[in-house]
Amino acid sequence: MVTAAIVLLLFAFFAWWQFVYMSPSRIFGRMLATSLSSVSVTRRTVQSDTGQQLVQTMQLTTSPVTQVHATALLTQTQDTSTTVDTESIGTPTTDYVRYNSIKTTQKNAAGKAFDFSSILGIWGRTEQNDASGGPQLYSQALFGVVPTGDLPASQREALIEFIGDNDVYHFDASNVTHKRVNGRPVYTYKVQVMPVAYVGMLKQFARDAGLQQLEQVDPTQYANSQALSFTFEIDGWSGELTKVSYNDSPREDTYTSYGVRNTTALPTSSIPVDELQTRLQNLQ
Repeated sequence: MVTAAIVLLLFAFFAWWQFVYMSPSRIFGRMLATSLSSVSVTRRTVQSDTGQQLVQTMQLTTSPVTQVHATALLTQTQDTSTTVDTESIGTPTTDYVRYNSIKTTQKNAAGKAFDFSSILGIWGRTEQNDASGGPQLYSQALFGVVPTGDLPASQREALIEFIGDNDVYHFDASNVTHKRVNGRPVYTYKVQVMPVAYVGMLKQFARDAGLQQLEQVDPTQYANSQALSFTFEIDGWSGELTKVSYNDSPREDTYTSYGVRNTTALPTSSIPVDELQTRLQNLQ
């Protein structure tokens, strides 16, 4: 009888694990909870278009400091060959950006090769009251297809409830597929994101995260917008979102290093970003 009870208990646990805990809907829900309780994550974006490619890596940290450190490599091959390597640091109140390297086969007005040495390594600064629109990098890192941050439990639960009630992310659980990647179960979802509900969710998330950028945005102005189509990949064991593919554009976001904090010292010397851009334009 003891053996039969153990077998029955193991069978019940297996059934719960297989059909409840590892169900597509439960995994998706864990992904939302994980994304909204993350102190850090790294997102690598690869976006290609005719004659150019952008590869950007953003290391977001929400605790103990609120900061994002990003690098980007823009490559253009149409007409001329150009590569631009930039580095950025963003906080809720200030953005910093500098050019680490610029290489191009273009010639200046005198027909000679450009000399960018005078602007390389100089930090340009954007602050809240700047005419350029204020800092953007930190909010861009937070406001992904699925927002990422470390919200208190009550706010996180309320936002997940909003997401479910408003069907922000629509998918057919019966069409979810799974595969093994490095021995781990990865579930693939075809997801439709509803614009009005999505913007409403972002607005609530921004408020919870202490950001004011979306306070004046009216979600209903997107009522005539079509749903956006994505492919999500989620690690079934950890509940971590690992990849988002944009089905309507050549872009792919890969997510790694959840919980690995990466903080970068802020520049001690910088100039207004408009001045940095003016110096670049004057090299023409």
